[in-house]
Amino acid sequence: MKPLVLEANTKVLAFVDMPLDPYYESSKLKDTTDGIYTDVFDGLSYDEYDPQEAAEILLDGVSSVLSANA
Repeated sequence: MKPLVLEANTKVLAFVDMPLDPYYESSKLKDTTDGIYTDVFDGLSYDEYDPQEAAEILLDGVSSVLSANA
């Protein structure tokens, strides 16, 4: 990361009440093409998953990211 970007991010994060969460911000979760959130919400929207299946996929995906970053 460039020093100026690091400095700017550090200052912004020091100012906000709720800093970025490296787990929530994970690209494995948020990616707009194959992230877990996109998969779950698209699957629900297009009736590919029922709510139970969607919840299980979401739980498995988030658990995977959390355990990988632990």
